[in-house]
Amino acid sequence: MKKKTAILITTSLLAYTLMDTDCNAATPEENRPLSERNEQTLKEIIVKEHRPIPVFTASGVVATALANPTRVSEKQKQGFEEREFTLPYNIHVGALVKIVDPQAPYILSTHGFLSDKEANAVRNYLGVSERYLQNYNQVILDHPTSSAFVAANKQAAFGGKEEGYMLTKVAQQLKAEGATSVHLLGVSLGGLGVLHAAFRGKETIDSVVAFSAVTDMLDIPAAALRTVTPDGACGERYQSWSTLSTAIGLRNLLPPLLDAAHTFPEYKDASFENVCDFFFKTKRYENEEYMKELYAPYIERKILPDRLPVNTVEYLAQSNASLIAQHIEVPVFLIHAADDPAVSPAHYHNFMLAAKGNDFVQGMILRNGGHNGFTAAYGRRWEGCVLKTDVDYWSAEKVTFDKECF
Repeated sequence: MKKKTAILITTSLLAYTLMDTDCNAATPEENRPLSERNEQTLKEIIVKEHRPIPVFTASGVVATALANPTRVSEKQKQGFEEREFTLPYNIHVGALVKIVDPQAPYILSTHGFLSDKEANAVRNYLGVSERYLQNYNQVILDHPTSSAFVAANKQAAFGGKEEGYMLTKVAQQLKAEGATSVHLLGVSLGGLGVLHAAFRGKETIDSVVAFSAVTDMLDIPAAALRTVTPDGACGERYQSWSTLSTAIGLRNLLPPLLDAAHTFPEYKDASFENVCDFFFKTKRYENEEYMKELYAPYIERKILPDRLPVNTVEYLAQSNASLIAQHIEVPVFLIHAADDPAVSPAHYHNFMLAAKGNDFVQGMILRNGGHNGFTAAYGRRWEGCVLKTDVDYWSAEKVTFDKECF
C-alpha cells in the first residue's frame, strides 16, 4: 500500500513539474520574414498556450449558455461607431467599428446564424476584446442571416459563398482606406463565410481564425430550423434532447428576423411555421449577374461545374467548405469542441480531412468548449491569446508573443 502511495505521489509530482516547466518556458519569439512563416509552427505555438481544466463547464450545453448569455450592452458599445458598408449589387452590411490606430491590424469578425453586430456571440467576443485585443482595430459585421441584414437588403440570405464574397469586398475597402493587415474571425456559420473569404481573398486577407465553424450548409442551419418548423422546405421534423436546446435558442433569436421581414409586403405572413420558406424562397440566388460573380473563382479553378445552381438547395450544397479546402492559400486556423451541441465535430473533421496536405490549414479539436463556449470552458484569456497570437504572427515582422499568454 505504501509502495503504491509513493508511486502515485511521485507520478503526480512529475506531472506537476512537467506542466510547470511548460508553463514557465521562455516566451516564444518569431523573427522570420512573414513569407517564410507557416501554420504548422503557429499551431505548435498556440498549443503551448495553457488551458485550465474545465470543471463546472465540462458540459458543452452549459459552456455554450454561460459564454453567450445576452446581447451587447450599451456600455460595451462605447468607443464603437456604427457603419454601413455598401458593396456591389446594392448590398448593405452594417457594422460596429472601433479604430484605435490606423496602422494597427484589423480584426474583421462575423458571428453566426441570425447574429447581428450586437448578438449574444458578439457580447462574448467583446468580453475578450476589451481586455486582450484592445490594441487592434475592430470591425464586427451583421451576418447575412440576421434581421439587420434583412432590414437593410429586403431579402433573406444564407451566407456561405455569398458571405465569403461580402467579407472579401469589405476587406478590400479597409485595405483601400489604409489598413495594413486584415484578419478574419468567424464563429459558427460565420466560420463558413471566412473560409470562403480565405479561398477568394488571398490578395486581401492576411489570416483566418474560425471557432465552432459550420462547414456544411445542408446540415446547419437547415437542421436547426427543422426543430421549429413543420415538415417542409427544411426536411422532416424531428425532436430529441439535443434539438430541444437548439429550438429554445431559435425561439429567442428568430423574432427580430420575423419582425424585419414583416415590413415587406411579400413577407408579411412569415412565421415560425414557414420560416424555412422565408429562407429557401429568397430571390437572391436568382440574380444571374450576381451569381456569376459569386461563382467565377470556383468555376475558373474547376472546383464547381461550369454552370450556376438551379435552386437554393444546390447553392447550399455547393457552399460546402470541403470543396475548397485544398484550394485555400491564406493561413487558416480552426478550433472546435468535441462536445459542441449545435455543430457536430464532423464539420471540423470532414473539412480537415479534405484539407489534408494543404499547409495553409491547421486546427485543433478540444475536449470541451461547447458551441463557441471556449471562454466559459477555458477562460477569456485563453481565447484572447489565441487570437492575439494568430494576428501578431501574420502581421508583425518581428514578434515577441505576450508573456501573459505563455
